[in-house]
Amino acid sequence: MKNPGVDFQAKVTFIGARFRLFAIMLSGYFLMLLTAGIYRFWLVTNKRRFYWSHTQIDGDALEYTGSAVQLLVGFLFAVMIFIPLYGFFFYLSTQSSETAVIGYSGAAIFMYFMYGYAAYRGRRFLLSRTLWRGIRFQLSGSAWSYAFRRLFWTVMTVLTLGLAFPFMSANLWRYRYSHTWFGDRQCSFAGSWRQIAVPFYLYYLIVAGLIFAGVNADITSAPQNGSPADMYELNPRAFGFYSGAALVAYTAYFHLRAHITSAMLSSLSIGRTRLKVVVRARSLFWLQIAYSFFLAIVSVVFL
Repeated sequence: MKNPGVDFQAKVTFIGARFRLFAIMLSGYFLMLLTAGIYRFWLVTNKRRFYWSHTQIDGDALEYTGSAVQLLVGFLFAVMIFIPLYGFFFYLSTQSSETAVIGYSGAAIFMYFMYGYAAYRGRRFLLSRTLWRGIRFQLSGSAWSYAFRRLFWTVMTVLTLGLAFPFMSANLWRYRYSHTWFGDRQCSFAGSWRQIAVPFYLYYLIVAGLIFAGVNADITSAPQNGSPADMYELNPRAFGFYSGAALVAYTAYFHLRAHITSAMLSSLSIGRTRLKVVVRARSLFWLQIAYSFFLAIVSVVFL
């Protein structure tokens, strides 16, 4: 963190040991199997306490005061809300295919909307249980408003074939962080869609171009008077373009995620103190590889 008015920088450091976290995760997954998943809330709480207590800002660690019982109660409330939805699914299974398609589509939109609502409520819970130097974080704003924003921008992104994504991302980041408080100090967010647009649209054009080239290769090489089976033969040239598009899209996921996180968090300030964050794409890549490897080991050992 930096204070523009003072020549001083406060570093954020993590001093946790990987082996300790591994022990928490391994024992937690084992207990989840024994308790049919109920221990998950205690595992999440233990992980948060580990991360918070080993994350230091200017030498002082964060503090997490949430409990597993609070998470369990919140989950039970969510279950009560979704029980009628399961009844609705059963009703749709007895209807015509046209009615079922419309009903399932509406249910999917409703669940997506409610996920946005739950995510904002979850963030509010997380911040309200986080302290630094005895001062508590808070989240104002409306979870309903956030859910509507998320749904609206998702529809716009789908209708524009992804072109509205920078606007969606910046808008949701702004809503989340402009309503974040540290004690009685409200956070200020200066991020913009322009910080996301250049790398996003560059990758977008490359992927779209490769897909278009693959489709064109398929069309131009298709036999004019061949049998129907010939139409399904693999075109090596088109396959190369499609593979290239998939590889670029996979690379773009890590690069864009790192760039957006770094740019948006670095646009956050509290008073005259501003945050500076650098997230590297290769770090996210290796984290995913490590997580997938660990998940595979757990699946083999316990399942």
